[in-house]
Amino acid sequence: MATLIITDGPAAGQQFALENHRLVLIGREDKCTFQILDPRVSRNHMQVRLNPDGNGHTAIDFRSSNGVLVNGEKIEADHPLANGDAIHIGDTEIVYSLVDSPDAKTVSAILRKRGEHMRGTIAES
Repeated sequence: MATLIITDGPAAGQQFALENHRLVLIGREDKCTFQILDPRVSRNHMQVRLNPDGNGHTAIDFRSSNGVLVNGEKIEADHPLANGDAIHIGDTEIVYSLVDSPDAKTVSAILRKRGEHMRGTIAES
């Protein structure tokens, strides 16, 4: 089942399984289905909705102040999500994964497919 994985930002490492949800509200508000405490995320920032046929999900900007980007493109209307899509809201990056119970290795493989392996890494000695 599909999962949202926060890969960057104040809540990095958190995951949210979309399995039993037709509609997920994402934002800072404590009443959101998936709360993200990022100061640049609106109280009610975006929605992720299960498609009517039950296959896949759609991202929807919920009139947020800073917008929603999917793979670097600002979305203006309903945007179908594909495995590995990177969703940016505020200072937070969320990866949409169709893999059951993704782990760090799986997320790394998803990002690598999108060319993210080119990012620099800082290592401390």
